[in-house]
Amino acid sequence: MPLLTVLAGRSAPGTRAAASHTAAAATPEITRRALFEQAGIVATDDLGELVDAAALLATQPAPGGPRVAVVSNAGGAGVLAADACADAGLPVPLLDEETQARLARLLPDGAATANPVDTTAAVSADAFREALDVIAADASVDAVLALVAPTALADLRDALGGTAKPTAAVVL
Repeated sequence: MPLLTVLAGRSAPGTRAAASHTAAAATPEITRRALFEQAGIVATDDLGELVDAAALLATQPAPGGPRVAVVSNAGGAGVLAADACADAGLPVPLLDEETQARLARLLPDGAATANPVDTTAAVSADAFREALDVIAADASVDAVLALVAPTALADLRDALGGTAKPTAAVVL
């Protein structure tokens, strides 16, 4: 079972306040982050992140590893998500050639299939749903991050969830 914590006392005033409560137990942020990571504790920066992480872990199993596939109907959102994964130390690996070929047959012209996957705004809900399944079946992926932006062409919210691997969905 994952253990979550809020990493308090990250600022100078916060560190002073934490030290007044815990006296000598106050430890620099970088040390606490390293210790939490070694122990497998998920450290969040605020209560909002803590609630979000708890909700995600309550609805999805923990991934088998750190490799994330990013799929979005909005290319820019996929790029930002891939950057955030990299910043968090989560690899965003190239998808297998067979996976990319299946996606190319399934998705509209102009779709990017390597990872992050940009389905384009012209994707149908059925194709987006099938793309999630194809991506989750790829052996180089431990978890899927699906981002959808509302468009006049399709409502993709109903296409989210139920994949073979842990999936986090973000509706922009």
